[in-house]
Amino acid sequence: VPRRRDEGRRHQVEMFASPEQSVASYVRNINTHDDYQAFREERARLRLAGRPLSGLLLVETLGRYSERRKDYVREVKRMILRNNLEDSPSHAGG
Repeated sequence: VPRRRDEGRRHQVEMFASPEQSVASYVRNINTHDDYQAFREERARLRLAGRPLSGLLLVETLGRYSERRKDYVREVKRMILRNNLEDSPSHAGG
């Protein structure tokens, strides 16, 4: 539980020994948690249509990942664009 979590909030945070463990946990959440069903459905639609997986499209479904909602989505989009990640082949969470 975060030390400075506002009263009435329920979120928790987890610390990881490495970035790899953090990414593995994020991928597991995306592939199993009910909040990310829209992500999995959009990913499946892209695959069925034979279209490349697009982080810029898929991130639109991740607003529930953060209490910052749209701001979180905008921030992830900026990171994708700033780091030229959209040009890279992606498995987008498996």
